[in-house]
Parts: sequence; C-alpha cells; structure tokens
Amino acid sequence: MIPLAYGTYGLRDLSPWDAIDAIAAAGYDGVELTLAEGYRNAAPRLSSDESSKIRERLDATGVDLVGVLAKLHVLGAEGALATAARDDLLEIIGSGLSLSPRNPLIVTFTMGGRSAEWPAGRAELADALGALGATAASEGVLLAVEAHVGGLIDRPERVHWLIDQVGLESVRINFDISHFTLPGLQYDTNELIEELAPLAVHAHVKDSVPTAAGFQFVLPGDGLFDYPQYFAGMMAAGWNRPVTVEVSAMVFGQPDYEPVRAIESSYRALSRARSIAQQNFISKNGATR
Repeated sequence: MIPLAYGTYGLRDLSPWDAIDAIAAAGYDGVELTLAEGYRNAAPRLSSDESSKIRERLDATGVDLVGVLAKLHVLGAEGALATAARDDLLEIIGSGLSLSPRNPLIVTFTMGGRSAEWPAGRAELADALGALGATAASEGVLLAVEAHVGGLIDRPERVHWLIDQVGLESVRINFDISHFTLPGLQYDTNELIEELAPLAVHAHVKDSVPTAAGFQFVLPGDGLFDYPQYFAGMMAAGWNRPVTVEVSAMVFGQPDYEPVRAIESSYRALSRARSIAQQNFISKNGATR
C-alpha cells in the first residue's frame, strides 16, 4: 500500500517535534520537514538539541522522515549567489543527515523563473542544477526538483528536457501533479503519471478549485481532483514511495486556517481514496503490489 506523508511547509508555527506528534496521531506514515528561515526550530542549520528532539519524536512515533523541503535560489545562481545556493544546500543536507533517515535523503525544492522565459533561461537552470546535483551526489543525497505552474519548468516536455540535460542520477523530480491538473488545463491524469512518475523520487499532492482569478489551491479532498483515479494510476505505475501532502501558502495564509484540522482532513480524504483504489486494484489484478 502506498504510504501517506505530510509536509510541514504549512506548519511553520509548530516545532518539528509537535508537528510530528500531530502527523502521527492523524495516522500518517511519514513526514517531510521544511528546513527554512522563518520556521520554528527548523532553520536550515539545525542545532544539536533540535536534531536530537526531532530524532526522538521520529523514533517514538514510528513516523519516517521521507525528505526535507528547502528554499533554494536556483535561477540566477551565478558568482556569489551560486556559492550561497551551494552553502544553503550543504546546511540543509547536514541537518537532514543528522536525523538519520533510513533511506537516501531527498531534498525537494522548486526552481523558480517564469514560463515566458523559456527557452532563454533553460541553460542557466540546467547549469545551476548540475552544480547542485554534483554537490548532492558527493553527499549521497537525491534532489527532487519540482515543476511549478507559471514557472520556467511548467509542463512535462520541459521536465524531460531538464532531467536529460542535467544527466545526473542525483537530480530527479518531485512529482506534484497539482501543478498540471489546475482548472482549465487539459492534461490527463493517467498520462501524466505514465510520463512523469518514472522520473520521480518524491510526490506531493494538494487540490484546487476554479476562481474568477483562475484557481485557488485547497486541501486534498476540498477540490475537484479525482484522488481514487490518482492512486489507482500510481499503483499501476508501480509507485511504492510515499505520497506527501503539501499545504499551499494559498491555504495556510488564510486567517481561518487551522493546521491540525488540515492534517486530519487531508488524511481522511487521502486514506479513503487510497482504500478505494486499493480495492479496485486488487479486484482487477488479484494481488497487491
């Protein structure tokens, strides 16, 4: 069965250990920790005390660390900025490795830029990611870069170009299908999975609804996305890594946002959809994968 995880991107006011407790209580199998300035007890460089407390909660709850989410300035990474991006990545890698993940550490981040800057900006991005990927490879770490609506990498063919151009096993993708299934986009869920899941080492999910301005990201289950179809497609693709909830800033920036309710409601929606897909998969194939 595909594990479910929850990211702390939308939990910046909770300490990582309190977040882990809430995530475990809801039933999740894993957690993705955001390591960034502005997050309580979770700056890129964790103190030894912070690392110890996080390890303690991971061990006590049995929740897996499925990865860490970073905020790296990738585009425009020339000269001093390139050094800063590499230094930030090394700090995040050091913090992540201090938590003793059971599997190779996965560092997830978006790449920035604007869609209209393609193709002019693609060589710069490939060069910057190549340098960061070499750093990651030297540390035994995987980078999971995320395509993003409106960003320079915002469609499947650009994802493929980037991964081929960088050409490093340490640079893979975070498959966040929500950026391809917004209102008005015409991508097919199963085709997206077939095309992008083989390139992925991590997966985010959230939901969306149409608005007068175009769209609004919402929590899983609060929008229009067909999650049973998604899980069925991921199972058919042989996906056995976690699927991680990422709460958008469009959600956690709202005045009525309740972080613990978001954790719980997302789990109910995804767990129910996963069960439907699992039952259908077993009926169709006669065995679990």
